[in-house]
Amino acid sequence: MKREISLQTLPQGNALIDQIVSDLHALYELSSACESKIRLALGESVHNALQHGNLFDPSKQVLIRCAAESDMLYCEVVDEGDGFDVMDVPDPRTEPLLDREGGRGVLLIKWVSDHFEYRRAERTAAFTINLKS
Repeated sequence: MKREISLQTLPQGNALIDQIVSDLHALYELSSACESKIRLALGESVHNALQHGNLFDPSKQVLIRCAAESDMLYCEVVDEGDGFDVMDVPDPRTEPLLDREGGRGVLLIKWVSDHFEYRRAERTAAFTINLKS
């Protein structure tokens, strides 16, 4: 399965994520734990791209690329922002960030995926998830 989708808004992104998970489930009989991982990683990646990358600018797009092969899901989420240094993202598990509402997206993506990287020059968050997990 290969998908490349462009979107502008979060509600549109949520519907596309649901469709991707549904299609993967039909092909791989995903466990509910695996479905949750995919929803969380894709949802956080798309939300970060729309909010922090594109600053919710409706003239900008977010591109989602997903490919599944050999029981692995490979995803990339690309925005039109300036990019950031992933090393500058503070650890939300430390004071004074514990009470902050946001700031956990990258940590969550790293937690549920088998591999995560952010390629600043490409403005791309990329992750893999084992579909048999």
